[in-house]
Amino acid sequence: MTKSDLPVPNLFLIGAQKGGSTTLSRHLSQHPDIRFFSRKEPNLFSADTVDECKTRLRAAKQKTGDQTYHLDGSVDYTRYPLRAHVPNNIATLCDPQAVKFIYILRNPFDRAVSEYYWKRERYGEYVPIEEALSDTSQYVLTSSYDIQIERFLGTFDRSQFLFVKFDDYYADPNAGFAPVCDFLGLAPIAIDNPDRAWGKTDKVETKEPRFKALNRFLYNNNAVRDVIKAAMPDRMLRRTTAFLSKPVPRQQEPEGMRDRMLSGVFADSIARTETLTGLDLSDWKVAA
Repeated sequence: MTKSDLPVPNLFLIGAQKGGSTTLSRHLSQHPDIRFFSRKEPNLFSADTVDECKTRLRAAKQKTGDQTYHLDGSVDYTRYPLRAHVPNNIATLCDPQAVKFIYILRNPFDRAVSEYYWKRERYGEYVPIEEALSDTSQYVLTSSYDIQIERFLGTFDRSQFLFVKFDDYYADPNAGFAPVCDFLGLAPIAIDNPDRAWGKTDKVETKEPRFKALNRFLYNNNAVRDVIKAAMPDRMLRRTTAFLSKPVPRQQEPEGMRDRMLSGVFADSIARTETLTGLDLSDWKVAA
């Protein structure tokens, strides 16, 4: 159902970046009753205004079909305060009682570090990791799941959300996918290539931009990045990104940084996230 005159998604995979959403979206798209509304990461509802969202919906290359769910997998939707209007935009343009959300959560420090190195690869992030992962950085805020979840729960009912723990799901994707199907009211299926991680981050080797000035320009201009992503087919975008990067050994984060951040900046957020989601996050906590 829709509250506007436009077709809209009714299933959202909303997080978080570098948290396993690419692989989970591939699993979801294998189900015969689910299909992508347009493409992965369309960011249809991340604009500042409802009218701009309508423009994006009109421009979307919607895939037709009579499936039960039309999927929008956009991790930018859980990047508050960078994307502040997403819950309201979805509630305004979709049927707020009919939509469902799946939120995959990875250890907050591991996710932040993975995003940091991804930004170094793709957009020339050059700030040292300890400085980049400051308490108020977007890396940390995106990993502060309680802040992101509370934004959505202020608009939608808790029953519309399924929270999936990264480690539990990827320990056995077929077993992890069964509760997803149950949440959606769909018959379970066996996943093809369940062990393949489409969005896997290599912890031994990373990439470095060949033209750092260009990558830094893109890193600091969200609007330009959005235009490029919308204009270029996914395959061409991947090939271009690969050409603009070169492989280099990946440096590890400073010794002790993980425990310091999990027991410090992330500690209260982990506790609140555990309460909001009902997940057991004890393995994210550092013993005193």
